[in-house]
Amino acid sequence: MTTPLKPSHLAVIILTSSFFISAIISVFPLRYFLENTVGSRVRYLFEYDAESSAIAAPVPIVMESKRFFDRDDDDDPLISQLTGILDRIFDQDGDDPPLISRGNGFCVLAPALDNGETSEIWSDRPVLVWEAGSVGKLGLRQANSNSDFWSYVPTNEQTYVTYDGVSLQPGETYEVAIYLDDFAAEPTALPEFQVMGQGESGKEGRDRQSITAGLNTLTEPKPEGVSHIEWFAIQRANYFASNNLPLDAIQSLFNVTTPSVDLVTTQQAILKTACTPDD
Repeated sequence: MTTPLKPSHLAVIILTSSFFISAIISVFPLRYFLENTVGSRVRYLFEYDAESSAIAAPVPIVMESKRFFDRDDDDDPLISQLTGILDRIFDQDGDDPPLISRGNGFCVLAPALDNGETSEIWSDRPVLVWEAGSVGKLGLRQANSNSDFWSYVPTNEQTYVTYDGVSLQPGETYEVAIYLDDFAAEPTALPEFQVMGQGESGKEGRDRQSITAGLNTLTEPKPEGVSHIEWFAIQRANYFASNNLPLDAIQSLFNVTTPSVDLVTTQQAILKTACTPDD
């Protein structure tokens, strides 16, 4: 026969449970990093120890890239293509550094990220992409050089420009000179990038010829209402993103003189995701 709990016993149980719950919360408070982002991908929330700030078990959050568009992608090949590209740009190999460029008062996404590593790109005429109003001047220089061989002063509204000088050399390493003011004597940052060489290069072991050959086989039919130039750029971006070349994918998506509303939405989503600080 079960003995009923006395009120005094119940009070002890409640007090004991409250003590253990309070202890757990004090040691493992949740710290949430929420941001407007793109990609049908998993982002993580981490639990931190109050004393050591040690990272505990990650908790996944799924965020949908399609919410940036004003219509569903079920019957729209253009939206389906663009959302797929966004997902792959921001969901690269887990061993890669995150595709973000925040801090120091500027945000430059291509052709190099200011993350302390040397980015690898295929393009020998790179498209420089940045958050509007965050830079005063941009330049290109040889690695370890003290001077720019090309420079550009953007307007406050601009977000990209295509390098129009002599083609960069495959296998060579270059630096993007980032100036916060167009009259600054020295750059604020010099992120590096390497143009993919003719032989196997980089940690992926890719070679320039195979990427070029793949680009030459893109023949997916163009959807109605999309210009040939834009569809060509989108197909290239899709190929680059699928081959773990996110910076080339971003360059392709921005390298369209007269983008459609959907492509502008995609560009804005990229900048918002990569450049907006965490709350």
